[in-house]
Amino acid sequence: MDELLDRRRNGLLWAVLAFALVLLIAGAVLSRWLAGPRVAAAELAFARVHRGSLTQVVRAYGEIRPEHEETVSAPSTGVVEALHVAPGTRVRKGDLLLTLSNEQLEGEYRRALQAARKARTELARGRAETKVELLRLRLSAVEYQVEAEAVERLLAAGGTSRVEVEKKKRLAELAARIVEEAREAGQAKVDALALAASEADEHARRLAERLARLEVRSRLDGLLQTWSDDLRPGVRVEYGQALARLSGGGGYRALLHVPVRHAHRVQPGMVVQIHLPRQETVRGKVVAIRPQTENDEIVLDVSIDDAGNSRLYPGQSVLADIVADTRSGALVVDPPAGVQAGATAWVFRLDREGRRLQRVLVTFGAIGREGIAVESGLTEGDEIVTTDMSDWVEHSGVSLQGQPAL
Repeated sequence: MDELLDRRRNGLLWAVLAFALVLLIAGAVLSRWLAGPRVAAAELAFARVHRGSLTQVVRAYGEIRPEHEETVSAPSTGVVEALHVAPGTRVRKGDLLLTLSNEQLEGEYRRALQAARKARTELARGRAETKVELLRLRLSAVEYQVEAEAVERLLAAGGTSRVEVEKKKRLAELAARIVEEAREAGQAKVDALALAASEADEHARRLAERLARLEVRSRLDGLLQTWSDDLRPGVRVEYGQALARLSGGGGYRALLHVPVRHAHRVQPGMVVQIHLPRQETVRGKVVAIRPQTENDEIVLDVSIDDAGNSRLYPGQSVLADIVADTRSGALVVDPPAGVQAGATAWVFRLDREGRRLQRVLVTFGAIGREGIAVESGLTEGDEIVTTDMSDWVEHSGVSLQGQPAL
């Protein structure tokens, strides 16, 4: 009998324990069901709604163009002797870019120098010979004049005849004419020699200038964009042939492309922020909007404030933000995943205890550099999830596992 009672007592105890376990499991399941799904807080990104400025921008892309470009042409026929500057190198006005050689021109210049030296030597000899000859003739004429005067005095004393006096006078006059004719002939000879020397010097000078032009120098401060194809030492080039492209001298500008759907948001005079490598930014301004469209895009001509920035170069691809509007005192938050400007979307807001996410319907406004504007559904200080929550959007609330990293 006691054994039977013990058996019943044990069975009842086990039944009570089993029932308690069922209640415990059911309570846990019910609690979990009431709490909704759970998600690890560490997997989520959060953003705080704050009040501040919202700068609306229009994104654009394009490239840097020089304000001034110049083709470097061969100043003379010749053979490339050396290229002194590599493409992409900044140069100053007067810097040596390229050297040509021209053996024929160099030989012609040597011969011209020899001819000029010979002409100057002949000029000096002609002047000396003319001077000596004139001096000799003048001395002879003086002697004839002295004899004529002596005979005339002798005639006055009755020592000679009138015929002899006239003869001596004629000889003196003839000697004077010979001197004058010799002077004129000598001067003509010297003038001809001087002209020949001057022409020889001018010819040599012109050849020297042509030789100097074989040193091709930059005519502006800028950038050597590129050498012409196949240009290298040993290559023959003809007079006027294009050798290189130089850019610069007047700074740089940007040509930017904007989708046609944003054309109404862009106006001349708007500030542009052009993004360069290493997180550097230069400012510019929209100066013109080209009326034609390319590939459903409009093209903007943008001046650059810091056009001398050393990081700018022709053909450089850039991204830019055109500042279309700045709104002060807006409610701003980082855009949740998949949310576009002007959208109304479900987002999950963190409760005050930081343990549960509540689904709320939010109307968003414009997107700017600082984030997206909140028009309704959230208040300043709210924390929302910016991670993609599309798998949970059917639930009104989601519980968090762990503490969110805010």
